[in-house]
Amino acid sequence: MPFHPRTLIRRAAIAKCVNKTPAMTSVYNFRVESYALDEVPALNIWTGDDDVDKASVETAPRELKREVELGFTCGLKQTDNFVALHDGSLADALDSFALIVENLISADDTLDGTASDCVLSRTPKLTISEQGDQLLGTIELSFRATYFSNAPVDLPVDILDFADIRQSLANAVHADNQSHDVLPDLYTP
Repeated sequence: MPFHPRTLIRRAAIAKCVNKTPAMTSVYNFRVESYALDEVPALNIWTGDDDVDKASVETAPRELKREVELGFTCGLKQTDNFVALHDGSLADALDSFALIVENLISADDTLDGTASDCVLSRTPKLTISEQGDQLLGTIELSFRATYFSNAPVDLPVDILDFADIRQSLANAVHADNQSHDVLPDLYTP
């Protein structure tokens, strides 16, 4: 089964970040839950809404120009070694984490060919909260990844394998009088 371009874009972003950020291998593909203290440092990579360029709807054959939000949520706690490198400032460490991600993604604006362009669209949003006696911080940043999708010409739809249709009314109608439709050449893969 082919993958949706959004999936390929996320996977390319993950490959760019694994072992190259403070999260090391704790890089998640579309994690929904918030981070717990024992799960950070971590990095969540997700895709948001797709926008379709209205002008591309007018093309023939139809090739849609689409932009998807590619988001990154970086998480650290106050006692992480990476924070200690920033004189104990969780905010400074989160800014550095975001800068690392920004540089990794910006270094290849096609994300290994999965997008036609990828550019920073929203600068970091920093959040720090208390978790017991610890501080837990996250910082989010977003890119806009542009990709194109073509309208399918031939879709193999399994539901069309019903070319020989018989209707039974639970023997309420004699078999000679029941409907029977044959739709030859309706679907040829």
